[in-house]
Amino acid sequence: MIKLNEEIEISINKIPFGDYCYDKSGLCPYWSKIKSLPKQYNGYCSFLKKSDIDLSGETECTNLKTGEIVNGDDMPFGVSLLWDQVKSCNINEN
Repeated sequence: MIKLNEEIEISINKIPFGDYCYDKSGLCPYWSKIKSLPKQYNGYCSFLKKSDIDLSGETECTNLKTGEIVNGDDMPFGVSLLWDQVKSCNINEN
């Protein structure tokens, strides 16, 4: 267990197994949506303290037509799939 401060305790044991923010036991307690953002940008992980927008901005992609390296923010829908409950924490993956 990681203790961030007196009020917040984070346990990696609560994070589901597999590639998604859920498993047969249920949804990850750290996953949520930011309702004020549009779909495909509205995922949020309180374990990472990051949103789809944060994660897309940290990712570089290669334009397959030009070979140019571009920031994930410059892609039409970003590159993070947190909104679709695909893990970004890499914890308890198979």
